[in-house]
Amino acid sequence: MKHWSRIEWVLLVSYGLAVGAALTGIRGVTDTLLILLAAANAHAVIGHHWGVKLARRWALSVLVILALAVAIGTKTGQPFGSFYFTDRLGPMLLGVVPLAVPFLWYAVISSFLLMARAFWPWASARNEALAVSAGVVLFDFLTEPYWLWTRGAWFWSTNRVPVQNYIAWAAITYLLVRLVAPSSGMRWEREWRPVVIVLGLAAITLRRFY
Repeated sequence: MKHWSRIEWVLLVSYGLAVGAALTGIRGVTDTLLILLAAANAHAVIGHHWGVKLARRWALSVLVILALAVAIGTKTGQPFGSFYFTDRLGPMLLGVVPLAVPFLWYAVISSFLLMARAFWPWASARNEALAVSAGVVLFDFLTEPYWLWTRGAWFWSTNRVPVQNYIAWAAITYLLVRLVAPSSGMRWEREWRPVVIVLGLAAITLRRFY
């Protein structure tokens, strides 16, 4: 296994310190900062194992697709259900989608994909995509109350999360893994950083809400 670069160490330590500061209630650690650090760490892990070219292609494809899907969702109510964003997550892309949102889901989807390939490397492409989709939907289900009621980052028109939202995220994740992800990256290599990324994001949202 290749040694971590200095930048990978800096990103991981920075993320750990930010999560620790947020958990202990230190002010100044924003959700947007945590999301961007999580996404940067996920991208660093992907680059470490897949190579820079594949990592850039994956990141660009996923971020563009996610941004478009969420933007369409805010305008049409499809495929997630009717909802709208507030300004709580910082700058907006074209005044429609907070910049942090596609990076949040990029970090989560990438981390679950990396975990699947590290700890279930013999899975078929279909089962891998299903496993990643299940992880993403579980993460969404557990953290949605924080983004809704504690943070007020977005709101649903029905005042509750529609089942349609979870179905949409499962479908989008499945298609991204099956159609966009490289077919042979990072198999048979144990890697714990994606676990740390997901647990860090989950710990912040769960602790602050529950």
